[in-house]
Amino acid sequence: MADTVKIDSKILERVENLLKKGEKKIKYANKKHFINLAVLELLKKEEKKK
Repeated sequence: MADTVKIDSKILERVENLLKKGEKKIKYANKKHFINLAVLELLKKEEKKK
C-alpha cells in the first residue's frame, strides 16, 4: 500500500517556480510525477552543496 501526503498548494507552487527558473525543463504526466521529480531535483541540489 502506497503512502500519501498532502502538500500545501503554495509550497507546490514555490517548488514549481524554482524549477522553472533553471534552464532545465522538466516534463511530468501528473501532480504525483511532478512532486517526485521536484523532490529529486531538490535533493540533487542539496547533495551538491555538501
